[in-house]
Amino acid sequence: MIRNQEIVEKGEPKKKREETDPTQLNTIMGTTASLLLPQEPMDQETARALFGDKFDEALFDELKDPTTGKVSADRVAQHIIAATTTTTTTTLNTTAVVAAFKETVLAATKRTGDNEFAREALLKALVKVHKKEAEEEGPAALLAAKAASAFMLASKEATTTPAMSEEEAEEFLRRSMAAETKDGEEHPSMPTLPAIFDPAATALDPEEMYQSISSIDTLVQSGAIVLLDAKWLMQMVLTDWKLPPRQELPPEAIFRGTVDDSVLVVVISYCWASRAHPDPHCAILKEVCELLGYLDVASGWGQEGDPTDDSVRGKKVAVFIDYGCMYQRTAASGITFAQMQSFGVGLGGINVLYANTETLKVLCPNSHLHCVEPGGRASYGDSGWPFFERGVSTLVTGPEKVIDLVQARKWLKGNFDPEGKGNKANMSFYWLVEDNQQNAVASLPLAPVTFSKEVRTRTFTNGSDCDFVNGKYGETVTAILEPLRKLELPNRALVGPADWVPFFRATLPMCKRLVELRLNRNQAIEDTTLEPIAAAAAGTLELLDLSNSPGFVGTLEPLRLCLKLEQLYVDGCVRLEGDVTPLADCGALSTVSLECCFGLTGGIMSLAGLKELVALNVCDTALLRVDAEEEEPGARFGPQGGQHLDPEVARSWME
Repeated sequence: MIRNQEIVEKGEPKKKREETDPTQLNTIMGTTASLLLPQEPMDQETARALFGDKFDEALFDELKDPTTGKVSADRVAQHIIAATTTTTTTTLNTTAVVAAFKETVLAATKRTGDNEFAREALLKALVKVHKKEAEEEGPAALLAAKAASAFMLASKEATTTPAMSEEEAEEFLRRSMAAETKDGEEHPSMPTLPAIFDPAATALDPEEMYQSISSIDTLVQSGAIVLLDAKWLMQMVLTDWKLPPRQELPPEAIFRGTVDDSVLVVVISYCWASRAHPDPHCAILKEVCELLGYLDVASGWGQEGDPTDDSVRGKKVAVFIDYGCMYQRTAASGITFAQMQSFGVGLGGINVLYANTETLKVLCPNSHLHCVEPGGRASYGDSGWPFFERGVSTLVTGPEKVIDLVQARKWLKGNFDPEGKGNKANMSFYWLVEDNQQNAVASLPLAPVTFSKEVRTRTFTNGSDCDFVNGKYGETVTAILEPLRKLELPNRALVGPADWVPFFRATLPMCKRLVELRLNRNQAIEDTTLEPIAAAAAGTLELLDLSNSPGFVGTLEPLRLCLKLEQLYVDGCVRLEGDVTPLADCGALSTVSLECCFGLTGGIMSLAGLKELVALNVCDTALLRVDAEEEEPGARFGPQGGQHLDPEVARSWME
């Protein structure tokens, strides 16, 4: 017997399956299955004689009825079918396969108003049949239907029309089978499907999806996307040229090899200049290539060991731009079913490209100015897809991985010398990022409920994309924020007070596992208490930095619940008030910095029990060495006598 894993969905009730007529095997499989199975259940001796050297005793024991010790012919047929559908040597009868295609695939596919089958609908039906399980219908009929699906999906013939008639679909299948028929053979061989149809090949590790470059490599190796070689791109924009769709790229355009830490993946976010082509005059790519040229020359400049400079140092550069890196349905050369599947898988992973913390996102906020459509188009900020791309790009990615191209080009014009003359350190990537952070890239992560309201005010060329983008954003934010352990949003200089309100109200509550939260140097935070922070992460928070964000108000009382808090920095939070007693319940505190918290009053006696405390900064505060009723001359820490208080000295005063 031929061993093959039985296909049964765990947890699903088995459907009653019609008994298979073993003679059907000959009809469907042509000469390959010239095997007549007996109608009655077989014992081991009968099965051994029937299958000869292919007999598998262990498999027989798995399949046999525990009461009779025999295996039914129908049970054996299932395993023969499963085994033969995975081999490229199986030959199939064309007439039977075409008949099954009509009865199974076409009958289940909705027709258009012109009584035709849309390519997308056909692809969906074909993939469904390809994944169908043996329990759903008799094995013989299933084999023929799965064979038809395989021939269509593996076909290298591209179609240029969005739909086909029943006759055209049948002829397409016949041509696909003919292409798999070897010289001298009557029947075609079963084709091997591309990896893009294998769920295992396209699956992304949920724990590393947004944090590891390996996720991008999975998208590339599965065939969902390709990346463009940056050097090739820079050469091409110097000629009279426009970017072709993926299926028309020359081989030298494609980045080859593994996408790992030695590769800098640059992901472009931009507005299409027309419906027919995103950049017909190559205006957008020429601007992008100014930055790519800088990265090519300056990747080794700057301070070694600096995280920003090291993020580009010595790396090969590969570029993702949707039109050239994903198969296009509108390509003049047409598109195959496998390429359509690739586009779908790539589109499903589009959020990973932009939200991944290891890719360099380049935002092109002036790209709408290159529109060639009559009447123009919506701006970058008012366009649906760029709004999504920018939103996921800036979720938790560090500033060194998000570049505003308009501001970057200004900086390059004033600071970058391609010849490397002058101080190379001053032309390093660090300074480009620093300029970008201060003058361009500034945003806060939006909760799905906030994004959903905003995205519906944006413009989409294809209106149905709005729901897709909305769902994809919610999926991305939930996957990133719920398990997030570190959130750093310091110095968001261009973020206004109105932007912080939905952040504290809707976004921060999603971060239930935060260990570190840094919201320091944010002057735009206004009239916000510490309650949202404690409510979100009281059980996990270990580090809280709100220094020089003077808009926080209220008392320290909410922090009483943060029992794991080890480091607290609220320097310059001048509107905090009340005493420090709530901190006495935070037994893990080792560092507390309250400098310039002018509104805090009372004594520090309550902190005497913090055994882990090693640094307490009460410079320029109204806090007392002892409780108010025991105040002694010189005991107040104010502008005249402010100091960093040694905890051991403090304890000696408190005893």
